[in-house]
Amino acid sequence: AVAWCSHDHVWCLVSYLAMVSTPTLLSTLVQLMSVWSDSVEIDQGRYRYLLCLAWTLSSALGQLSGDQLASVRDSLQLRLMSGMGGWLEADPAKRQLGMIVATVMLERLDSPLPEWTLGDTESMTVMRSLASPGRKVDLVKYEISFETWSAGITATNKSEIVVRKLEKKIEEKSVRNDLD
Repeated sequence: AVAWCSHDHVWCLVSYLAMVSTPTLLSTLVQLMSVWSDSVEIDQGRYRYLLCLAWTLSSALGQLSGDQLASVRDSLQLRLMSGMGGWLEADPAKRQLGMIVATVMLERLDSPLPEWTLGDTESMTVMRSLASPGRKVDLVKYEISFETWSAGITATNKSEIVVRKLEKKIEEKSVRNDLD
């Protein structure tokens, strides 16, 4: 499945597509919006799959200039509005996701926003971040000596603590897997 995938992974992939071919990104965005607004996808799609679609849509919005968005504005709004009924009738988690994506998309398209209350502020923050033009992902650089890895971790600049925490998480995960 897509358990390994985070919003930053999706953003990086969409950013690459934007660098390689903006026309392809525009076409992909419109096609993704068709999938997003499909009532069968809304009803039958697992939440994690729909979340990845939401990240992709938001990331694509952030990669496009105002003029590029204007060229597909009508297509996007038409597809968005045609699918909103399905999102509003979905279970609460999916409904919230649909409302967040609609809000972020309408904000980027400079369109009027509906007056609704969104409870999941963390998801809204992530989607707005993905849709922000000029978004950057912080590069974290760890200095690790692989020569002494087996004898113990040698690291500098506080990364040693992070590596030990990662090892602890890996150990916890393997224990959980053994219990399952």
